[in-house]
Amino acid sequence: MRTGVKQSSAVCVLIGTDTWNSRWVKYEISRAVIDGRGLFSVDINSLNHNVRRAPDPRGFNPLRLMGIYKDPNGRFYIWEKFVVIKNVETGELGWEWRAYEDYADPVQLPRYITDIAVGYVMPLSAVTRHYDFIVNEGGKNLGYWIDVAAVSAGR
Repeated sequence: MRTGVKQSSAVCVLIGTDTWNSRWVKYEISRAVIDGRGLFSVDINSLNHNVRRAPDPRGFNPLRLMGIYKDPNGRFYIWEKFVVIKNVETGELGWEWRAYEDYADPVQLPRYITDIAVGYVMPLSAVTRHYDFIVNEGGKNLGYWIDVAAVSAGR
């Protein structure tokens, strides 16, 4: 599988109910950034489940939870958003950006990002395209979506 992914020009992130929480999904997103491949996301929860014949609950777009951070020295790093407890007494949850632990080296700024302010994290969802498989007719348009993502990455 790794060889096939290395040869790809773009990575399609499928959005299911729980894919946002998968370490392996985050790994493939980070590899796409590191290797300079295009990225886009496709929501598949509009498809009916094969057993229940009804759609699953929508999940978070993993590209909303991964981003590029610019440090004070002008270097770029992959960061990810974590669920955190904001208030221990009430159990209120929130989100917090942190450095991506599985790859700590600086990365090249992807071509589809013009620039980032120092100290800011640019969520990848803000600079990549998102589609719904049913609404946007994925069966007919998937090849086009791949081409658009590859071109935006300069591949």
